[in-house]
Amino acid sequence: MTHLAVFGILGVLTRYLLQKLFGPGVVGVTSNQTILYLDLPSNMVGSFLMGWFGVVFKGDISYMSDHLAIGLSTGYLGSLTTFSGWNQKMLELSVEGHWVFVLLGFLIGLFLAAYSIIVGVETAKGFRKLLERSSGCGITSSGTSWRVDSHKRHLVVLAVFSLMLISLWSVSGVLLREEFSSDSSEAQLWLACIVGPLGVWIRWFLARLNGRGLGRMGLLKWFPFGTLIANVSAACVMAALSTVKKEPLSRIPEVHCLLRQNFVLPSPSTQLRFTSGICPEVHHRARSCGFILQCLAEMSKSPPNHVDFVVAHLSTFFSVSFHS
Repeated sequence: MTHLAVFGILGVLTRYLLQKLFGPGVVGVTSNQTILYLDLPSNMVGSFLMGWFGVVFKGDISYMSDHLAIGLSTGYLGSLTTFSGWNQKMLELSVEGHWVFVLLGFLIGLFLAAYSIIVGVETAKGFRKLLERSSGCGITSSGTSWRVDSHKRHLVVLAVFSLMLISLWSVSGVLLREEFSSDSSEAQLWLACIVGPLGVWIRWFLARLNGRGLGRMGLLKWFPFGTLIANVSAACVMAALSTVKKEPLSRIPEVHCLLRQNFVLPSPSTQLRFTSGICPEVHHRARSCGFILQCLAEMSKSPPNHVDFVVAHLSTFFSVSFHS
């Protein structure tokens, strides 16, 4: 659990840094009012790294340490990417009447994230071949000395992750107190670092439902029910908070709403499962186009008011999830 929390906090920090770097304040590429939404760079980077650590090098990392493999995929990459955040921003644009931005935003976000995984897989394969040629004995055999295969090494790894988690929480708590007292917008980041691991733990527990199917017969084992529950739950709360945030609030509830929308709720709602489900369809263009057009057709039903906005958000999300 500690390794999931540590990697989850690192994922939250990375996503925040990417938002600031490519956002209006620095580079100015992404924005909440354009088709290039703020979470697009983090989704692309996370999808690219998923091709490396979650596909090509997953077996090698698991051979060295299962905790490291789970921490990287579920903790770090799961917190780095978000599907509900992307979907939420596009729906907010649709409520404001920017339908062209919504259509292009879904298309660009979908294909950039999907092709980021493909590019990550291909580059990782090339890098793996270079490593095998240079080592001559294979990657797995060369990393045997680093393998966590004894009780003593497990205790050492647990102690290291525990110290890292305590340090991250301590620093986040101190910075949260300073930023909150100085009326800074960065308070939500440090508060997210404290409570963000909760979303990672929820997603990790729900992931156990994937592959089990329904009933004693195990029907629909191919369907990721755990991921569906996590994504739908996060989408429900995010849709509700999007309406609450528009009302006049004091500073503390406002920070909590922004926190849950931007950092905590995207943690259980990861974009990698959605994108990885689309990647096999890239080689079948007719099915991919049909999938995208059906999702966009559902988007066109969203009426511009707060109550129906929540309902439209959920119907759109169910349409996307059940076809992923």
